[in-house]
Amino acid sequence: MKIRGIYIDKETYFEILLQLKKKNLLTDVAALTQVYNSVLQESIMDDVVKKGVNVILGSNWGNKVERQL
Repeated sequence: MKIRGIYIDKETYFEILLQLKKKNLLTDVAALTQVYNSVLQESIMDDVVKKGVNVILGSNWGNKVERQL
């Protein structure tokens, strides 16, 4: 997970989540989970866009490119 240039790996995220749950900080658990899922979704969309751009830049436009997209 990367927020404003700060990266938190999956293991660290789960450790923070566990500690918050142990302390019964359910609002913080919900907020962290929401942020994590949002950043994860953005990362997935970013990867899809990059693949699309690479197809377009690396090909002559035509039916083949349209099928790849």
